Amino acid sequence: MQQKKVVLYSSPMCTFCYFVKIFLKKNGIKFEEIDIKENEKAAEELFKKTGSKSVPTIFVGDKFVIGYDQKKLKELLGLND
Repeated sequence: MQQKKVVLYSSPMCTFCYFVKIFLKKNGIKFEEIDIKENEKAAEELFKKTGSKSVPTIFVGDKFVIGYDQKKLKELLGLND
């Protein structure tokens, strides 16, 4: 089964963004990271998609999770406990 595209919107000083990256790497999930502090256009795009500029926001395909919700991430990624 092909992995859905995973995109992490983050910022450098975000502790929960760091935890999400560790979680994704630990589970062998490839992801694209977009720093909204460095890329204001990406921040606006994030707001249009979600109504929020909160990070971390993780897109898995066309669904997303705002914050480090490990249970929801596992569900979206198809990871079993």
